[in-house]
Amino acid sequence: MKNTLLKATLISLISGVGIDSLISPVTAQSYRLQSSESAILIAQSTPDTPPQPPLVTPNNSISPSLLTPQIEISKIEIEMLSEGDEPKQKLRFKVPINSKETAILVMKMDSNNTLAGNPIPQVKLPINVVEMEMQVTKVDANGDMHVKFTYPNVQVVVTDEQVSPEVVRLMRTLMPKLSSVQGEFVIDERGQTKVSKFSLPSENDPLSQQLSSQLTNSFNQLSSPIPELAIGKGAKWRTNNYVKVNGISIKQIANYHLTDIRNGVATIDIKIEQNGEPQAINLPGLPPELVVKLRSFKTQGQGRMKLSFERLLPLSSTALLTSSGEMSVKIPGSDKELTTQIDTSMNMSIRSQPATIK
Repeated sequence: MKNTLLKATLISLISGVGIDSLISPVTAQSYRLQSSESAILIAQSTPDTPPQPPLVTPNNSISPSLLTPQIEISKIEIEMLSEGDEPKQKLRFKVPINSKETAILVMKMDSNNTLAGNPIPQVKLPINVVEMEMQVTKVDANGDMHVKFTYPNVQVVVTDEQVSPEVVRLMRTLMPKLSSVQGEFVIDERGQTKVSKFSLPSENDPLSQQLSSQLTNSFNQLSSPIPELAIGKGAKWRTNNYVKVNGISIKQIANYHLTDIRNGVATIDIKIEQNGEPQAINLPGLPPELVVKLRSFKTQGQGRMKLSFERLLPLSSTALLTSSGEMSVKIPGSDKELTTQIDTSMNMSIRSQPATIK
């Protein structure tokens, strides 16, 4: 479950921020993380200004189909590379019923964009701090765990004076909407999500729809199973699958390395890559005369997590991702093409609080 949560967040932000920023008028951006400890202090601080009423932006007149990415995910294939050293054991998640856990997720990102070869002024964003809460409500005879989740506390924290007040106002309008999201999912003993459902806020503005959609996409990608076989320290495995974001096909490969396991706590290093070959982009809502093509898309990421098989959430995890994408748009009535290039780096951290039994 821990690697699924980490990978889900990573892939969601890669797809949602990388691909979706190429094809959507909304570009999500954040910054480089300083440390897990400072992130927790930031998460516990009080925002310097209260949330303001929703902003009226040009994006509010854009078709929601351009703002809300449609995700299709193929079945994940797992390949065993090395079973590791003795002693070996079958790793299975066994979380007690009514177990309740909380974790703090901190996300920061940087983005450099160009249009037709000309740099686009960088828009700095504040830090996003999200409190995640999960509870096991039922455990089936086969070990499947039924889990409810919420986001009880969401904050937008400003630590950079170059972040504009307008951006802070917009983020503090959008991010708190996560706190009204609830959901349930069923996960098996190997960390693979089998069923998920969500209760999303009823909002009419496209920006809120995109926020809710990207959250749904995160949990739709919560499948990253650990091996069926018994493994030991040094074990390595790989998962492969395809994700389609608004019709754009992206291949995903994740490599896992069990670097340590003792006293029921495992340390796993993860390397992730995504690749998108040149292809046409057929987005619902775009004028038919526009010819849009993906020229290239590539993401590379690495992270480390510590997890207990008696916990839903990772004890701790960190991740760094970089992505680069290029898209072209042919201007109607002309042979000219406009090309946009987006290079993004993202850093995130998760740290859990002690679990309780309700």
